Amino acid sequence: MKGNSVKIQMIKEYIMKIGILGMLILAGIGFYSCDDITKGYLETGEAGYVTDTLRIALAPDSRDSIPYQSEKIQGVIGTFPIYYELAALRDDSGREVEAVIASQVEVVLTGVFRIAKDHTNPVGTYRADLRVWNLGRSFVLPGIYTIVVEPAAETAASGSREEG
Repeated sequence: MKGNSVKIQMIKEYIMKIGILGMLILAGIGFYSCDDITKGYLETGEAGYVTDTLRIALAPDSRDSIPYQSEKIQGVIGTFPIYYELAALRDDSGREVEAVIASQVEVVLTGVFRIAKDHTNPVGTYRADLRVWNLGRSFVLPGIYTIVVEPAAETAASGSREEG
C-alpha cells in the first residue's frame, strides 16, 4: 500500500510541475503578443455622418454669432489621438474651390464641420474631402460631407438644417 501512495504522490507532483510549466509558457506567449500591437491603427471604411448635408444661409438675418455646425463623424476606429482636417472643398463641377472659400470651413475636434455665421461663401453646393490621421496612418475620405449655401430668403423659408 505504501508503494502505491508514493507513486500517487509522484504522479501528483509531476502533474503539478507540468501545469506550472504550461502556465509559464502561456504567460510568455501573452507577453510576447502584447509587444506586437500595432501603434497607429486606423480604420475608416465605415466612416460617415448620419446627417451628411448642412444647409446654411449666405447672409443670415440673425443677431446671434453661433456658427453652423455638423454632427461628429461616426465609424472611425483607431489609436488615439485621431486628428481631422479639411483636405479639399469642391464645387458642383468637382473642381477644388479657391483658398479664400475653403478657409471659411473648418473641421474641429471629432470631425465636426464648422462655418461662421458671417461667412462669405457664394451660393452653391460644396463637397468636402476629409483627412483623418493618427500616429501611423492617414486617409482622405472624398466627398464625405455636403454644404449647401442658399440665399438667406430660401434658408429662412426652409430653416437652416441638416439633412440625412
